[in-house]
Amino acid sequence: MTAKKQKRSSVKYSHSRPLLSFSWVLVVYLLLFILIIGIVFTTGGVQKSPQSSAESDNPTSQMMSLSQYRETAIQELKKLSAEENNIPKIVSIEEVQWRDTSLGCPKEGMMYAQVITPGYKIHMELNGTGYIYHAGLNQVILCNR
Repeated sequence: MTAKKQKRSSVKYSHSRPLLSFSWVLVVYLLLFILIIGIVFTTGGVQKSPQSSAESDNPTSQMMSLSQYRETAIQELKKLSAEENNIPKIVSIEEVQWRDTSLGCPKEGMMYAQVITPGYKIHMELNGTGYIYHAGLNQVILCNR
């Protein structure tokens, strides 16, 4: 039995040495983290497209006011009239939230962004005929709906 005990004690267990020690793995992860943070901060995160930054600097890119929508609708309706002296009568103007960018007047075959779009429904009358204009997104559309 003593010989067996000696054999057991004389057997050496060899542990294979890891390629990288734990401290080196930590250093690599830390460097990767610093690199990623540096990239995020130097690129400024999410950047605006050139179009959107140009629009914000341009005063004409601001949304039209109610009076501008009203005047545009009147001018558009005057174009439909054969007589120059006819002045359209505004029956009502209602503030609305359109379901999409079609302003409630989708054209067949067209696709529209599905976002709530603020605007107006302008009901006018010319020579006894009613006309409904939908306004929003700096445009006025004849839409008898």
